Amino acid sequence: MSNIAALNAPPAYGQSTPRPCVLWRSLANAIARHERLLFALLIVAHLIPIWSFTYLPTTDGAAHVANADVMRKIADPSLDVFRRYYYVSHAPSPNLTGHLLLAGLLYVVKPTVAEKIVVSLYLVLMPLGARYAVRAIRPRATPLAFLALPMLYSYVFAQGFYNFCLSLAAFFFVVGYWTRNRDRLNGWRAVVLALLAMVLYSCHLFSLLMACGVIGGMTGWFAIRDYRGGDAATRRRVVVRAAITFAALLPGVLLSLRYRPGTGQYPAVDWSLKDDVIGLFQFSSMVSYRANEAWLGGALASVIGALVLTVLIRKVARQSWNRWDPLLIVPVGLIAVYFKAHDPASVHFYIPQRVMLYAFLTVILWLAAQPMSWRVRWAAPPLAAVIALGFVVSHGLKYRQFAPQLAEFVGAGEKIERNSTFLPLIFAPKGCDAAGKPTSIDVSPFYMAGGYIAAARDAVDLRNYEADTDHFPVRFIEDRNPYKVLAVGKGLDSIPPRIDLARFRAAGGNVDYVLIWGVTEEYKDHPDTLALMKQLDQAGYERVDLPGARWTQLFRRRDAAR
Repeated sequence: MSNIAALNAPPAYGQSTPRPCVLWRSLANAIARHERLLFALLIVAHLIPIWSFTYLPTTDGAAHVANADVMRKIADPSLDVFRRYYYVSHAPSPNLTGHLLLAGLLYVVKPTVAEKIVVSLYLVLMPLGARYAVRAIRPRATPLAFLALPMLYSYVFAQGFYNFCLSLAAFFFVVGYWTRNRDRLNGWRAVVLALLAMVLYSCHLFSLLMACGVIGGMTGWFAIRDYRGGDAATRRRVVVRAAITFAALLPGVLLSLRYRPGTGQYPAVDWSLKDDVIGLFQFSSMVSYRANEAWLGGALASVIGALVLTVLIRKVARQSWNRWDPLLIVPVGLIAVYFKAHDPASVHFYIPQRVMLYAFLTVILWLAAQPMSWRVRWAAPPLAAVIALGFVVSHGLKYRQFAPQLAEFVGAGEKIERNSTFLPLIFAPKGCDAAGKPTSIDVSPFYMAGGYIAAARDAVDLRNYEADTDHFPVRFIEDRNPYKVLAVGKGLDSIPPRIDLARFRAAGGNVDYVLIWGVTEEYKDHPDTLALMKQLDQAGYERVDLPGARWTQLFRRRDAAR
């Protein structure tokens, strides 16, 4: 492997060189000599919060763990409760990789550890994939791979979209592999590319489409550019490259066309161009738990924006263009989609956050192809490191704040019998501070926290939202789907929740336990809360003693098996 310091050695300076330049040259040389170590240490720093706390306060993470447990144990003769409520779809889902990894890990480690291993894979592989792709384009651009590190603790990661996060890593490896081998593609490399594309499909459909867009667009551009001025042999290579690339990506594309996610009625959303512009400059796809994270997101957007402007000004001034310049169309197009994607369905599937994140990630690939001075290129690692560590500290502090609340919530699950059902009713999905106020601006760690209980107790979480969709492998049996026959309207997600226990029981369902979380003063005397408590009493539920619990209440049906 080429020595990065040698590839990026700065020019020599005379005795009249200003002192700041001498200091920066010394710092740049030190970073260049140890950049691999610095890169590795930053990755390790991102792992520290993950392994420092028992539970990860994400929105969806616990649901993935619970459904992986169902996939592993649904055939277990001693767990008939799983077969009464669930079935596992064998369709090639584009949200499968994370669940398969978790299900496999659950054979050897406990659920919380399995989740941490999957998250660690993402935190390690995504920056390594970015580094691989950047070096495939231009080895001298390796320092720019540091810009991917601050994007690890993104909004989609905090939401617990583990499959999508894994797909970010796969995206870079797919693009990097094609870039590295585009001029020497053969049958064997086509098979490898096709397998990588299928892995990407099984992680997330959106990222496969992104990879196909980048690879397909650059294949077409290179073909036009090379075909025009090439001889017969060159033209033949162009056709072979395009044909092999198309054939390798075709299976994933066909599966994508076959996949038809269900549609629903989504609430209307307010849209403001001003807010969108501010969100772009603040890189709002990096804002998760606290509003102050917008300062870190804005700093990262400023660094990347400054690099883009520096390169563009230089290119326009010198009228120097290269074959990779059309790649800039991808982030520009994604920004256009970001401003357009405000229909209810796009917002429901978090399209604005996904496209913004990809806009910044793909612009790194374009920057990698551009010639830069050593001063500009080596400014990226220290600036990216500071911003990345800022996000690590911000998330770590929030993890610490949520830790006792999650411990109380999941601890109540110890009273729930194995092979039973329970219904979490969540009044405070974003947690509660001492005054009963939400402790997160957007992420809802308690929305699916019941998944930790379900996986630990081999029980059915009747509020398992993933099983109510066709985006994931585990699904509710239709006539016992709690979202259809237990909820009143959207009552499982509303605050206060609204349910009909009698209707669910008439449909053949049973709610053995009801776990209520976070009833604040605002909702304590709400009519729907009072109606809920009356319904529990009339249905024969008794309160289970939870010593020391502040926000958690657990009720057990008196005739439930003990």
